[in-house]
Amino acid sequence: MGEGGQTEDLRLRVTSAVRDQLQRSSELDFLGTMPIEDQIDHALGFASTFEQGFGSSPASVVDLGTGGGLPGLVLIACWPDASFVLIDANQRRTDFLVEEIERSGQ
Repeated sequence: MGEGGQTEDLRLRVTSAVRDQLQRSSELDFLGTMPIEDQIDHALGFASTFEQGFGSSPASVVDLGTGGGLPGLVLIACWPDASFVLIDANQRRTDFLVEEIERSGQ
């Protein structure tokens, strides 16, 4: 599959629930000023590049400095069978992410 098709396939995995999580994160000032859809596209670039380079999704992922959940929440949506660790030094952000992930059942 070409890069554009692969990215589009990954984009379809990012549900409205993930977009809602990122919107809440943005409202708490946990994300940068770039529009959320642009930030999602940037995160999808990581997923697409990984899958092109390795031919499959990863078994595990560590998102060091996840902030408000990017790229972590997007990658969780793309790779639901992978194990994830999202790490951030800010307790408010990590508490938020724990609540969001528990709420969504991810």
